[in-house]
Amino acid sequence: MRLRSRLARNQRRLNLFWQRFAFLLIFLAVGGFGLGCYFSDWFRVEGIFCEASGEKCEEMIWLQVSKAVIGKPIWLINRQMVADDVLTEFSWVASTEVKKYWPHSLEIKLRYHQPAVEICLAETPTEIEDQFVPPKSAECGLRSREAIELPRKKDLGLPKIYLTKPDQGLVIVLCRLVTDLQKESLVIQEGWVLGGQKIAVIVIGGRRIIFSLEKESAGQVDSLQAILTRAKINDRPVSQVDFRFDKPVVRFVKN
Repeated sequence: MRLRSRLARNQRRLNLFWQRFAFLLIFLAVGGFGLGCYFSDWFRVEGIFCEASGEKCEEMIWLQVSKAVIGKPIWLINRQMVADDVLTEFSWVASTEVKKYWPHSLEIKLRYHQPAVEICLAETPTEIEDQFVPPKSAECGLRSREAIELPRKKDLGLPKIYLTKPDQGLVIVLCRLVTDLQKESLVIQEGWVLGGQKIAVIVIGGRRIIFSLEKESAGQVDSLQAILTRAKINDRPVSQVDFRFDKPVVRFVKN
């Protein structure tokens, strides 16, 4: 009886040993496979397919995503984080969808906001007080991979903002400003950027609003909305708001 009990106890110990040994082997195999994949180039992101409305997306967007993900193990890529980074950096992108294609590719699909303005080239004033008369004909287009797509033969009937020369960085800043104005339901009638300066004159509801393109656009738009609301309450129509200085300078319509 004692012998049987001892044999059974030994058998249980042996079974437990083999179970632990098998678990250890599985753990080592999975860990080894994971380490192999981590250090292997086969599972690192090599290619990014980026498109917007069926066309290749803008190079600046592709470059930003590439810097963030190329060379990283694909399972470490957070798709939502990649999408949020694109939406934060590029205000004209309305939505972003990111998919993983194992073992080493990403697909990004973008949808842009509907165009709000056209960018046109023309000689613009260099002083705030100078009058600007939009030319009857000008090379106009929407912001695109080359910052300004020129020429565009068909008039889209959109408000126009005039620049003296194409400037990709300036156009990006203008896009952010236009987006912030749209969020506050402030409708642009026309606008121009002073020649050789980072100052934009935007006509909104017959008022001249002077924005500094070197300052954050969202803060200027919030201040503008507050000024217009206060002026409406006080029944004092605004003719001009100037954001070039530390505090906005407001001019009212003379009675």
